[in-house]
Amino acid sequence: MINLAGAEHQICDETISAELKAAQIPIISVFRSSWEVPATEIGLLGDWVFTRAWYYWSAHSPTGIPFEVVERLYTKIGKEVRLDGHCEPEDWWKHISPRRQPAHVYHIDTLGGLEAFSELLRSLGAEGPKSVMPKEKT
Repeated sequence: MINLAGAEHQICDETISAELKAAQIPIISVFRSSWEVPATEIGLLGDWVFTRAWYYWSAHSPTGIPFEVVERLYTKIGKEVRLDGHCEPEDWWKHISPRRQPAHVYHIDTLGGLEAFSELLRSLGAEGPKSVMPKEKT
């Protein structure tokens, strides 16, 4: 993936759109971000929000992925899809595996990793965008 930090917003949006389409992640238009990558598009698949950072994607979810699935994902593409954004996946794995908790944050470094991650989410039942906003109390 190319470094989009400091790029013009039109280039950012074109790149983001192409990457999200390749990974079959629905695109949502937003006001231009003031993040490190100025963009007007994000991805939303189920309750996972995808935002583009300088050379990687950041994916966040309030529900996360169950530990057993995290373990399979780590084994398959743990260096491309970094759990909690850790640069040393092995160190993270030694720390998290005894607690067996779901994972809520990933940093994704390659288009292949983004495609595999979205495929995994769809296999777990994620469909199109879902609201990630808390429901109003009635």
